[in-house]
Amino acid sequence: MRALHLHLPVHPSTPGSARRQLRQWLQGLGWPREEAEDLVLAVNEAVSNAVEHAYSTSVLTRDHRRPEVELHVTDAVEPANAQHES
Repeated sequence: MRALHLHLPVHPSTPGSARRQLRQWLQGLGWPREEAEDLVLAVNEAVSNAVEHAYSTSVLTRDHRRPEVELHVTDAVEPANAQHES
């Protein structure tokens, strides 16, 4: 199965979407349910923080060989000179 790479909007529904997509990806790998839920919980926390404090967020899995998976959650702070419409 391919690596999972999600570009996620900064929106209140984003953590739920990330959880569903990651859970589905891990199920496709045959990952043990309890361990998968631990990973989903960790990513949920990171994505929730990114949504609350950042301009954008993404989730990238780098390696999915059992018994290890490497997950990266990145965010981007809004540029200081960004223009907002009022």
